[in-house]
Amino acid sequence: GFNKAVLESIDKYEPSVVTRYVLETAKAFNKFYNNIQISNSESSLKNARLQLTSATCQVIKSALGLLGIEVVDRM
Repeated sequence: GFNKAVLESIDKYEPSVVTRYVLETAKAFNKFYNNIQISNSESSLKNARLQLTSATCQVIKSALGLLGIEVVDRM
């Protein structure tokens, strides 16, 4: 996961490890987002999917922050 990627990046002095991790995370989330309905789901399922979305955003934001890339809240 994220912690493993960060530690590996530190051990190897290779920020690209975090870059690859965040890219793969973004790809996986994009696939999820395009294939799964969030807003039209039943309440408990919708809440779980929203929590997954929030957690994914936090991981991506943290990873990009480590790489010195600022993230906008909205586009």
